[in-house]
Amino acid sequence: MAARVNSKNKQISDNRIPPLQLVLAFIVALACFVFLPTANANPRLEWSLVSAAGALFVFWLFLRRQVVRAGRQLHYDFLARPVHYVQLTMHSCIYAYWGWYWREVYHQIPLIIAQIVFVYALDMLVCWSRRDEWILGFGPFPIVLSTNLFLWFKPDWYFLQFLMLATGVLCKEFITWKREGRRAHIFNPSAVALFIFSVGLIVTHSTHISWGGRDCGKLRQPAAYLSGNFPAWPCSTGTIFGNARHAIGRGFAVPDERGVHALNRTLLFY
Repeated sequence: MAARVNSKNKQISDNRIPPLQLVLAFIVALACFVFLPTANANPRLEWSLVSAAGALFVFWLFLRRQVVRAGRQLHYDFLARPVHYVQLTMHSCIYAYWGWYWREVYHQIPLIIAQIVFVYALDMLVCWSRRDEWILGFGPFPIVLSTNLFLWFKPDWYFLQFLMLATGVLCKEFITWKREGRRAHIFNPSAVALFIFSVGLIVTHSTHISWGGRDCGKLRQPAAYLSGNFPAWPCSTGTIFGNARHAIGRGFAVPDERGVHALNRTLLFY
């Protein structure tokens, strides 16, 4: 028993950057994105970034108070899961190929990085608010990259982009089960978030506040994009890609009978 406690204490002391300082660094990094020329050119986008960072900072203050009062010892361990870094590799290739044909993809990279920073910070905060250990890996990348593959909100409504990602993080954290002795999320977090927000856009006739229709159309622009990339994804990751992903894209991008039908097919497939 004593050996186990000593091992745990050693593991905690191995975190060179204290957990609370680590998450605070991510929050500060997110706040720094307000200096992007893109953000400076649009006050609403700037306030979306400030609001996201501010909300995380309030959460951080709450967590810090809780940890100090309870005398908890937070720690994190690095674990690179193949299902995450394989998806990161595939998504990176797709974005690089897509952006070569449509340069707007490359222009969105700074904001996509901001979203990744946001998800890392939120994931740490949500996890440490419930338990002492957080797994540092590549988990946030598939959530952000697969979400951005199909839906970007316009700058005036960019706060919804952060809310959509937050929905995915909360789904990953709270909708779980035990599989092979390990706690795991049941649903693909980005698929759930995409479905909720795309249905919301369709039902409220608000698709004009997103670039969904444009993005979906541009997915067909690169030569052999859909035929070359989508069938390869299931073989590489074993997760929900391919036709289901395409159906989600069609669903929120086309607010007509075809789009609703595609969303229904996605639910059944999923």
